[in-house]
Amino acid sequence: MRILYIHGLESGPNETKGRYIRNYFPHFHGVPMEVSICDVSKKNSFVRSMFKTSIFWTCLIPTAVLTSFLPFYGLIIGSLVFASLSREILTQSICKSFLEALKLQEQAIEEYQPDLIVGSSWGGAITSALILQGTWKGNTLLLAPAFHYIDELADVTSHLNIADWDYCGQIKIVHSKNDKTIPIEHSRKLRSLLTKYAKNVELIEMEDAGGHSLREITKDNQLKTLIQSFKQSEL
Repeated sequence: MRILYIHGLESGPNETKGRYIRNYFPHFHGVPMEVSICDVSKKNSFVRSMFKTSIFWTCLIPTAVLTSFLPFYGLIIGSLVFASLSREILTQSICKSFLEALKLQEQAIEEYQPDLIVGSSWGGAITSALILQGTWKGNTLLLAPAFHYIDELADVTSHLNIADWDYCGQIKIVHSKNDKTIPIEHSRKLRSLLTKYAKNVELIEMEDAGGHSLREITKDNQLKTLIQSFKQSEL
């Protein structure tokens, strides 16, 4: 079984879950998305994406010009402008990072032709987008997916080419009830959304799987069992 692992924010394909999956399933593939909130060394970080937004430069250039003539008032006015538009700047930055990461995974699907995609947190959001726009129609395991959280921040849904089509794979969503980062209600909403496209969508609500990281499912091999369940369903 060929597995494409789509990692979380501030992470990579060789972090804890990625190493765990690779250990048990040698046909493993993962593409670094280089996504971070503030780490500018990563090309798809929110900060670097911010510099690519038109609204950032629309604010910065007039502020810089005004400050050069009237330093005190220019600084005050510029600060007020940035404060008033900070939410829009954040929205555009996250959206740009998300769409760049989405392109990387679209290419990975085309090149690797996986049998199963495992998406964790941010990677779960990317995977959900791949499903919604019809890029991916195969078996899917979503681990504490952050799709609705990111969509509420950045309205990524409006940038997806969502079409009416039938999804032929099986989708399993795993979420811990004590997740304080991405509340389990987000996965309940996602299940309802994906059910419009797929007939076989299962939400597995775990009492205490270690919070958002779901670290407990690697300790007792639940993650291995979950992945194997897809393989067995194909036999």
